[in-house]
Amino acid sequence: MHERYPHIIKCVSTNGLMLEDSLDQLESVGVKTITVTVNASS
Repeated sequence: MHERYPHIIKCVSTNGLMLEDSLDQLESVGVKTITVTVNASS
C-alpha cells in the first residue's frame, strides 16, 4: 500500500502490548504515527 499510495497517512492505535516486537514491521510498511492508549480505573 505504501508504494502505491505514499501520500496516504498510515497510523496505528494500540494498547502497547507487543509494540516493541512490532516496530520494525510497522516501520517497513510505512506507519509514521503510533498512538498508545492507556485505560485506568480508580
